[in-house]
Amino acid sequence: MAPSRQIPFQSILFMSIHASLNPCKPVARAKALGLNIKKYQGVIVFFATLITAAAVCVGGLISWVGLIVPHIARMIVGPNNSKVLPASVVIGISYLLIIDDIARSLVANEIPIGVLTGVIGAPFFGYLLLKQRAGWS
Repeated sequence: MAPSRQIPFQSILFMSIHASLNPCKPVARAKALGLNIKKYQGVIVFFATLITAAAVCVGGLISWVGLIVPHIARMIVGPNNSKVLPASVVIGISYLLIIDDIARSLVANEIPIGVLTGVIGAPFFGYLLLKQRAGWS
């Protein structure tokens, strides 16, 4: 999806950012106003998924960074999204720089960076899924 086509979707998603930073109070207010919370959350998830899919189409296998880095940042700084976003940026940049250095210096031929991010990202993502599943029991 071209960046110009993403702007309307991103606008809708960013309009709901206040609700995602402090989900308790806005939900209670919205319910008091008679709004359909499940429908609103479904719309947010739909547009977030659409934007993520477009980014993965453009970014390719490097998209593992977008899956694992926010989880790592949340483990380090806690659940406050106003701290998770800057931490994700710093950790993501550092992660990609380290992976790029490894990809360029490991063997004579350059290993594609997407391969290394997938090799590291897939097991970590599996660990996160198993950890979450244990919490669901």
